[in-house]
Amino acid sequence: DVYSFRVTLLPYIEQRPLFDRITGYCSAAAAMRPYQWLTGDGQCNIPLVWGTDNMMDGTANPFETYIPAYVCPSDSRANTSQRTNVLGCANYVGNRGDVAVGDTWRETRGLFGPGRWVVIDMGGVTDGTSNTAFISETCAGNQDSIAGDTDVKSGVATGVTAVREAPAVCLGRRYSATMLLTPTANNKARRWGDSRNRYGVFFTCLPPNAPSCGANEREELITASSYHPGGVNVAFVDGSVRFISETIDAGNPNLKLGEGLPGFLPNEPHQFTGPSTYGVWGALGTRASGESVSIP
Repeated sequence: DVYSFRVTLLPYIEQRPLFDRITGYCSAAAAMRPYQWLTGDGQCNIPLVWGTDNMMDGTANPFETYIPAYVCPSDSRANTSQRTNVLGCANYVGNRGDVAVGDTWRETRGLFGPGRWVVIDMGGVTDGTSNTAFISETCAGNQDSIAGDTDVKSGVATGVTAVREAPAVCLGRRYSATMLLTPTANNKARRWGDSRNRYGVFFTCLPPNAPSCGANEREELITASSYHPGGVNVAFVDGSVRFISETIDAGNPNLKLGEGLPGFLPNEPHQFTGPSTYGVWGALGTRASGESVSIP
């Protein structure tokens, strides 16, 4: 369930051999009785998205592969083509909606969620395919898994709970316009195979290039970000790609989702089913909340 949507896209971006290799290992491991993902000598029966352990046949983990299609040319730190024993990066992440949720939670007001637990087809996008964000960008953190990245665009601030809270908690985790307080290690966008929040999704409750934050890598609010001047590229469900300004209307970050509206649940704001609290940007992140918005 931890594998990202980018794994399933491999056959469509001229990476069929890599896809077959990953699924081949998984099929062989699934046939084991008893099932074992780790061999006795520290090698792996299935490819791990979080480590660089060799496979059972002694070859490198497939997720170390550098895939140019998943890397934005403007983000030099995401290019691992000249490195070995590091996981491959991905700047392109899926829309999980306008409220931060844990990576194992089934709730999503967007298009993406944890593994096989979330299945959404075109019929579920009732807000309109041209008004619903599908994929956007996020900047990759530094390559050092020990040192945190203090850059607002590429780092993730820790020491704060992002789920069940108003998104303004992330705004309070910076000590300047471009620098974060208490950045976490294991930086974002550095695992193209991983679906978890830090590596696979973004939320639209804060505008593009706003800070990302969370208590741990399982419960984080990750924003869209890029090194393009003034905003990010967003692919919509209808297949169009548009540049969205970082100054887009994003509502009031001091409010929890739905606060002040019928159906608001103070301790479970992610259960709210009404329109987004977070302006046009928030509405672009929802697939079925009844909004009608125009992209500026």
